[in-house]
Amino acid sequence: MTTKNLIQKTFFVSSLFICGSINMWSQTNHNFRNYKTQQIENESLKNEKVATRKNAIEEKVASYIFKGGVKKKTIPVVFHQYINTNKEKLSRKEILNQVKALNTHFKNDNEKLSINFCLGFKKEKLGVEYYRNLSDTINTSFWNSNEFINIVIKTLPDTTAGYAKMPWDNNQSQAIVINRSFFGVNETPRFDEFRTGATLTHLVANTLGIYDLWYHGGQDDKVEDTPLHNAANHGVPGEGHINTIDGEEEMVHNFMDNSNDSTLTEFTFGQFKRMHAILEVEKADLFNNKNTKCDCEEEEEEFEQETIKKNIKMTLAPNPASSFTNIILSEELENVTITIYSFTGELIKTFTSSTARRVKVDTRDLLNGTYAVTITDGNTTLTKKLTITNN
Repeated sequence: MTTKNLIQKTFFVSSLFICGSINMWSQTNHNFRNYKTQQIENESLKNEKVATRKNAIEEKVASYIFKGGVKKKTIPVVFHQYINTNKEKLSRKEILNQVKALNTHFKNDNEKLSINFCLGFKKEKLGVEYYRNLSDTINTSFWNSNEFINIVIKTLPDTTAGYAKMPWDNNQSQAIVINRSFFGVNETPRFDEFRTGATLTHLVANTLGIYDLWYHGGQDDKVEDTPLHNAANHGVPGEGHINTIDGEEEMVHNFMDNSNDSTLTEFTFGQFKRMHAILEVEKADLFNNKNTKCDCEEEEEEFEQETIKKNIKMTLAPNPASSFTNIILSEELENVTITIYSFTGELIKTFTSSTARRVKVDTRDLLNGTYAVTITDGNTTLTKKLTITNN
């Protein structure tokens, strides 16, 4: 969005009212989607090193020449979902449908301009991980952000869609964070207005250097073929929707606006060109990652290898024990199997429980010695040593 046609027009005052009425009409009776990327960037740019880094990258991108032309790129993505119970886990189909939506949205009629995404692999490990939502702290030690785009799925305040880090912001984790309510396609998202996966498309474009079209209320977004937007559009804006800056028509169908998903259908040539330049200049390891297996055709089969990460702690008390001990977990597990083995590996006893946070175990039938107590829900297995001293 170069600063174009910034000549005041005679109808400018009236266009304010026209645009205002269109905005009011288009924002009625629907759910809102609030992106926080601009706020995150504003805070990061208070750091002089980040601001200097941004200027340096922008200079390189502005003068970048594609030697041999633009080439289609494939980027591995890794999903990290924060959950409270296993029932909240997104299914294989839901994750892969979102990846397919990204590929549809980042596809260009000129195949060389397209950007493709697939689930990342690292040492035969699939790029889907689950964490227990013990706090609101975002893990800053995800997969190498130079080689993968990390995407965090978690519960955020109702209308907060999420946020991304712009390419120059390397102070903390480069992970994209998206609200669970806005993730996915079809029936996966919570709101009817946002069911094509365009929320994540918008955030991925942010992390590839594309600004929101309403960047700081109408500032230059560094793309030559996008118009100025004085504010984000919502709902389903009418055709011919004009901005209040220079009276130019806004791109309400562009993925970097904020209309309903059904309205969003395109990136411009200039936006594709800028994303490729950012990748070439600043993120080459994302698409030149020789240590990553990224086979989109095998993803669905490999998805069965998923594991769940939980920071659950297990203690036994009393320990040593005589007549009983309590298995105490830092959080509840569901449908668990509890097994006690002798020190030599012999199965002593096993039983099940529909839920487990604190379980009392009768140990009166155990001989003096050392045992291994194991509890598992099929995804997580925890083991502790138990000493029996029946005097």
